[in-house]
Amino acid sequence: MTETTKQQHQVQKQFLMNSSLIHGFIYSLYPSSEADDLLQEVFLVVTEKADSFELGTNFLAWVRKIARYKVLEHLRARKRADKRTLSDETIERLANQSEPFFDQWHERRSALQVCLGRLSDSARRLVDLRYAEGKALAEIAEAVGWTAKAVKTGLSRARKVLRDCVALRTGDP
Repeated sequence: MTETTKQQHQVQKQFLMNSSLIHGFIYSLYPSSEADDLLQEVFLVVTEKADSFELGTNFLAWVRKIARYKVLEHLRARKRADKRTLSDETIERLANQSEPFFDQWHERRSALQVCLGRLSDSARRLVDLRYAEGKALAEIAEAVGWTAKAVKTGLSRARKVLRDCVALRTGDP
């Protein structure tokens, strides 16, 4: 296996380990079903340019830059056909505002996993039904035998507990 091939595999492995985060970044810039296609395009560019990535440096920053350019390229192409797209300046602002979030993402995700484990069984079930299974309030209410209003209140309380717990674990205000 050549050095270039090894580098490519290492970069691809990092991409796959962070694919949900990268997808979220792309989706934050371009909230569309096309975000999945853009993720695949970014993966191809990352693979092509793998030898230009310096191992040990900030992989996510490097990929975000590639993703940002890919989204801008896609929007420019769409702009010709549809005038209702975001401006390049708006995309740049959105991308720059998300930088601090991505630098803390792994820490916050780990904290969230711990905090989810500390929820009561009923709160955890509500959270799982809503966010893991994507159920609507009425569906959750039927599944747990509560009113939709009680489910809404229960989810609100669970989110507050999670928010406070994550903030405490990460040192966020």
